[in-house]
Amino acid sequence: FSALSTQGYALFPLVLSATISIFIKWSFIRFIIYVLFVAWAIYAATINLKVSGVLPGRVFLAIYPVGLVYATLGWLCVIT
Repeated sequence: FSALSTQGYALFPLVLSATISIFIKWSFIRFIIYVLFVAWAIYAATINLKVSGVLPGRVFLAIYPVGLVYATLGWLCVIT
């Protein structure tokens, strides 16, 4: 449950980017926002995984699928 709640906290930047995307119609600006906020989400998830007990050498293995999910969700914010 702890890991799930920390990953939910890391989803906040994607929710924020989706909210901002509602008001911005230009795809280029949305893409810049997408890159910044997905980087913020992946950074937050990395910090949360380090704190929750993932071994230091295995953080990349744990963050890779999480980063792919965040990138996909962020990309949906850009194209819709």
